This record gives sequence, structure tokens and C-alpha cells, in this order.
Amino acid sequence: MTQTKWDTIVIFSNVVEISHTNFDALHFFLKTPPTDANQHVQFIGSSHPCELLQERWSDIAKFSIDGKQAGNKVEFNTVHNIAFTKRMPRIPEGITLFDSENHWKDIQNVREYLLGTDYVEVSAKNIIELATRLVDPQASFADAVWTIADWVNTHIIYDAQHHYSKYNGALKTLQLKRGICSDFIHLFLAMTRVINIPSRAIIGPYRPSDSNRWVIHSWAEIFTPNNEWVPIDVTSQPISTKLEDRYIRITAGYDCAQRFYAIYFSPPGELPIEARVKQALWINGDTVKIDTIPEHK
Repeated sequence: MTQTKWDTIVIFSNVVEISHTNFDALHFFLKTPPTDANQHVQFIGSSHPCELLQERWSDIAKFSIDGKQAGNKVEFNTVHNIAFTKRMPRIPEGITLFDSENHWKDIQNVREYLLGTDYVEVSAKNIIELATRLVDPQASFADAVWTIADWVNTHIIYDAQHHYSKYNGALKTLQLKRGICSDFIHLFLAMTRVINIPSRAIIGPYRPSDSNRWVIHSWAEIFTPNNEWVPIDVTSQPISTKLEDRYIRITAGYDCAQRFYAIYFSPPGELPIEARVKQALWINGDTVKIDTIPEHK
């Protein structure tokens, strides 16, 4: 058996500040990098005993702390090794868009990624008109994906100063013609779903090719007639489907409005307990602040 050569060590740091400790138990669920086509992950250890769970989009470390021992501030850390695979999924050639629709029409957990969300407005008239105008129904699957990716990459201006208190949806991004990575992704997801290509949002650390600094980033994955999810970064210049060792996938979802954690108290709802979570990553010793936009409630 070949021994895995681990490329990267990732440490999640999570500090939970609690308004008071008058509760029975605290349950903290941390999403962590899963093993998938692009990366192999080894869990090394954690600061507290935890239960490792698998969910649909990520792996999860579940921590439980007795409320009498929690204190006003609790820190949960997990450590992981990551090895990046050399295999790069490809967007298949020679398959028409129409044939691809028939391919997954009966795959329930794939068809879900054709539906709209608050931020991926597949029923918006402007988005439908644009997507159907750009893509011929007889086009190949690959041409359809690249046509939409190129349009988003070319017509939406990346604006690093364009920060806000909640996510913009695809429609607002189309109107503003500018935004950050999550805006690019929401528009790309909406347009691909309109033409019946399943797509989902991915969030994780990313290291630009011209930098040694990691940042939190959003990119997309599309489901292909080869029965696999293929990553595509429509924000990068040029557009990339070969993500290699500069992208660490943590979690996937219907859109970008997601956290890396969930927190619950027992018993629930009986006391006015408030908790704030501060998160950071250490990747090979470099600090990456996690400053995602709060989920829309």
C-alpha cells in the first residue's frame, strides 16, 4: 500500500462566547473538510472529545460540553491533514444539453440542484431570458457551461470593496453588474439551473496563484453526465476547473448562505442564552480569518 503524502495541515479554531452558563449542555457542530474527488482528509485530533459524523455536504465534528463546566468562553479546535489528488474531473465533450437533461431527470438528489433559493432566483424573468438567449437548446453540454461561465466572468466586475450585511442574490448581481465571489456564484448557479444543469455552491479556503495568502472563497460545482461533480471557479482569471492544491473544499450547498458551524443548548428555548462564535483557520501555519456573511433567517 502506498503511504499518503500529506500536503497541508489545517487547524480550525472556534471560540464560543456565551452570555451566561445557566444551561445543561452545549452542543457544537463544526463542518470540516470532507474527502472527495479533489482531496483526501485525515482527522488527527481535537481539543475536546468529539464524535465524527458524515453529512451530505461535509464531515462534522460534534462536541458536547456540560453547561456547569463550559465557562463564559469555550474554544474548540480540530486538526486535519489534507492530500490533494492529481485527478481532475472534466466537463465532458460530445454530449448535447438535451441529452444531459434526460440523463439525470430521475436522480432525486441531483434534481434538487435545479431548484431556486432566496439567492438563486431561477424564476426571475431577466435571468431566464438571458440564459436562454445565450445558450442554444441544441448546444453541447460543455459549450453551455462555458458560455454561461464566460458571460458571468466577463460582464460582472469583481469589486473587493463591495461588502454588505447579507448576501446578494443572482438577480441583484445581474442588475449591479459587480460583486464578490458569492455574487458571481449565485448568478452562475441561477443561469445554469435555468437551462437544466444541476449546480451547487462550494465554500472553503483558497490561495490565489499570485499570492501565498489564503482567503475564504466561493466557487461552484456542476453535475455532469459522467455522474460526477466538476468544480469551476468563475471568479478567477482565467476561469479554472483545475483547482489543484489552491482550493480546500469545506462545505457545499444550494447557495452560499451557510455557516461552518451550528450551536445548540439543552434544554432549548428556556433561557435567554446568547452565543457568539469567532472562527479562524491555520493552514500550514498561516492564519485565515473566517468572516462569512451570517445566514439569512
